[in-house]
Amino acid sequence: MLFLRELINSGKVGGYIGKGNKCLKKKEYEKAVNYYFSALKYNKKNIGIEAILRQNIAYAYELLDNKEEALKNARMSLELYERLGESANIGIYKNQVIELIARLEVVS
Repeated sequence: MLFLRELINSGKVGGYIGKGNKCLKKKEYEKAVNYYFSALKYNKKNIGIEAILRQNIAYAYELLDNKEEALKNARMSLELYERLGESANIGIYKNQVIELIARLEVVS
């Protein structure tokens, strides 16, 4: 199995993820969300990449103060991480999503 980082950094998906990450750093959250959704469109059913993208989308929505969309995408991300199982070495990402969901549920 290829490492997620290698998959993320390759092809159109990787290009859109990179652009989305740059937009996040520049606090251009709406643009970041658009790039992440573009990456989802080109993702070929790779659950790990989709989980990371949903997590990034949730985070950007949180920063846009759109708690409903943030929570929806965070829950989708967590579900995908759980489908990957513990052997995928994604514990830190899964824990970040759990923390994000907890923050969002307190606000809701």
